[in-house]
Amino acid sequence: MRRTLGVLLALGLWSGASQARAELTPGTGLARHPVWFGNWGAACDGQGGCSSWGMGTSWASPGYIILATGADGRRVITLGAYDTNHGRPLRAPLLFTLEIVDDHGHVIWSRPFPGRDESRIWLWARMTKPAEVDRALQALAVGREARLRVDGKAEPATVVSLNGSAAALLWARSHDGVDAAAPVIRRAPPVSQARLPRSRPRWEPSEYEAACPSDKATVKAARLAPGKVLWIATCEIGYNNDSILRLADERGRLLETPAIETPPGVEVGQNFTFDPATRVLAATVYGNSTWTCGDAYRWVWDGTRFRFSSRSRMDECEGMGEGDWPATYRARIVDR
Repeated sequence: MRRTLGVLLALGLWSGASQARAELTPGTGLARHPVWFGNWGAACDGQGGCSSWGMGTSWASPGYIILATGADGRRVITLGAYDTNHGRPLRAPLLFTLEIVDDHGHVIWSRPFPGRDESRIWLWARMTKPAEVDRALQALAVGREARLRVDGKAEPATVVSLNGSAAALLWARSHDGVDAAAPVIRRAPPVSQARLPRSRPRWEPSEYEAACPSDKATVKAARLAPGKVLWIATCEIGYNNDSILRLADERGRLLETPAIETPPGVEVGQNFTFDPATRVLAATVYGNSTWTCGDAYRWVWDGTRFRFSSRSRMDECEGMGEGDWPATYRARIVDR
């Protein structure tokens, strides 16, 4: 059965996709939490994007494989593993290979990749060419396990079980629709960031501000609208840094801080950043000191308040960068 599903998935012949879409309830966001099939998870964001992923089978050799499909249908396979050669000089450029083996241990598909990620700690690569992605998916759906092997090393850098991969890939493929009842956020137009105030307004410091060493305290400003400047004060200690937000006019007089719309049960006050180009307020709560797991939240400025726009989450701390964490929710954004 697994082999049959895998072949149908790779060839795009499985007919359950349209049936599953018809059964979705509008307004549910398609998938607010990841679903699990054996060792593989899957999640969709309600705007046409989905992810399916499997993690390394041993904490001593972390790694992952993730397939992300965007709202435009573009598919990307990303893989990573801890580099056991980290910190050691190499005589030649590092190469590693993804091998997918069957139940008998035979390699049914393989592909070499060069190098590490920018941290020089993790092996990392992407596959984006449609034909290559198709071949890899077909192998992932019918194989027993995937191995990331550094050339010249006897033991794999990581092993990812493919138990549940076919079902997870099929689930994501059949749930990649758009939630018609998802909120629409009308994003405020960009404004000039020229001549921002140079000194922060005066406000009563919080307990964390008062206790923050001067060399760890940062304050950044961004203009939300003419006469409205957002200030973000952060104490950069550890990997989850407390932040506070204040709003002031151009002369530094404090205004009422804009509301930040959050889903029920979510309390966010750490690692705030704001990008004036996209008008996106971001906050990420990391699960470890390597920033490879946690929750990432985003809000969009609509001219009055920050509207909750997306959430991405990764529970397993096995090297996956924040940009690859599966999105479980995404609102539709239109520019005014």
